[in-house]
Amino acid sequence: MAEVEFRQIESDADVLAVARTSSLAYPTGEFYSDATLPKLVKILVDRRKNSDKRLYGLFLKNVAHFEPGQVGAVVIGAKPNPITSEIEHSEVQPSVEPSGGLVAHFLHRDFSVNLFGVERTLGGLAFVGVDLLHKKRGYAKTLVTQWLKLCDNQGQYLAALWPFRPDFYTKMGFGVSSPFYDYTITPSVIPTTRRFAGNLKHKGAASFDVLRHLTVAQISEITECQKRCASATHGMLAVEEQNVSLFNDNGITRVLGFRDSEKVLRGYIAFKFVKVDHVGSDLNVVELIYETTEALYAILQFLRQQDDQVRFIKIKSQDTDFFRLLEDPRGANSSQQHVASSQSVGMMYKVVNIVKLFSEYFIDRDFNGVDLTVLIRVQDTLTPEMNPEIVVSFVKGHATVVKSGSETTVNANETTEATLDIGIAEFSTLVVGAIDLKTLIKYGKAIVVPADKERVVTKAFWSEDLPKNSFHF
Repeated sequence: MAEVEFRQIESDADVLAVARTSSLAYPTGEFYSDATLPKLVKILVDRRKNSDKRLYGLFLKNVAHFEPGQVGAVVIGAKPNPITSEIEHSEVQPSVEPSGGLVAHFLHRDFSVNLFGVERTLGGLAFVGVDLLHKKRGYAKTLVTQWLKLCDNQGQYLAALWPFRPDFYTKMGFGVSSPFYDYTITPSVIPTTRRFAGNLKHKGAASFDVLRHLTVAQISEITECQKRCASATHGMLAVEEQNVSLFNDNGITRVLGFRDSEKVLRGYIAFKFVKVDHVGSDLNVVELIYETTEALYAILQFLRQQDDQVRFIKIKSQDTDFFRLLEDPRGANSSQQHVASSQSVGMMYKVVNIVKLFSEYFIDRDFNGVDLTVLIRVQDTLTPEMNPEIVVSFVKGHATVVKSGSETTVNANETTEATLDIGIAEFSTLVVGAIDLKTLIKYGKAIVVPADKERVVTKAFWSEDLPKNSFHF
């Protein structure tokens, strides 16, 4: 791999280079053609104004061999510049040309996430792209490594991403979080009443009495409602106003909200209608947030009332028991196998710095009251220096790092009661509560020695709730 420079994207020329590179890195995206590049540049310019979104790139130090027009050092050349000339009120001047030598880029995101009841910082990776003529040369690996170091320097000892290819990121040590369950149901199976013990029923008010259209004017209410849900939901990211994208598609996505007797927004549904040939439409649920059962049933009643014009309702949920809510748990396309839903991969996590994870990040976490000293040896081939083996002492559930790195080999048997050997991807999944250690041991993905300590080590990392997060970035 050629020598590269890693730097933040700040200049207009760098922004134009990212626009050109990313348009070809995502050939199936909406910005593939040159005609759409002005819109992409405007988006990238706006991102520079957002403090929690920062673009970074890898630039070749030697660009002498690049020819004008070559991808990565493309020279737009014409006057006016076709990338910038159509951007209304753009800060980028039409005379600016893209920087040469950009081979890869990514977007760093700063998030707050609820993990085990406490709001914690989280690094997010998005918008990863490699130049069309520089793929398969290790630039993506270098890019991710630089990003992890960036997270470490910012005190973000846990990082996350939505994978383009889960297998690619698994090899770099990212572990899959909770899956999504994709439901395709008919409106007729959605309940409109709540059932209680003794078969008593409670019917809520009609949806047209309690649901109201929400617009961009209510973004503050929407984010406040989402943040309250995030504060009560393990694994959920809090969304800031500037990151709400529900109203960015010219009204294709509609949003309805439920307010309680105090006029406080307690739930909302974002959805869009998708035309299906000559048989009508499907209703795709984009987002469903609710704080109370009352809000949930108001939304459910609305969905039930769409049976006159909707063929199927499609819902993506991380609720493992959502099918139990339905009057018929079978999916609309189910055959005699009674399939309720299909499953898809969700977000992926990686522990950035295992020492700081225990000594700082989870300093307030109760690891289920266990008393144990354990040697944890994680296998991390991408950034082994950031995740060395460590000795952790758990006292009444609170963790203290006793040793790390080469120190762990000194009198190890005298200071530890158990040893946990595990890959960094599996450990990252384990530490956020997306899987239990017992399952990892069963699948041969982790080993605890001696075997009679499996139960107590499993208990230390056990989580009552699976992490759930519906915010894509």
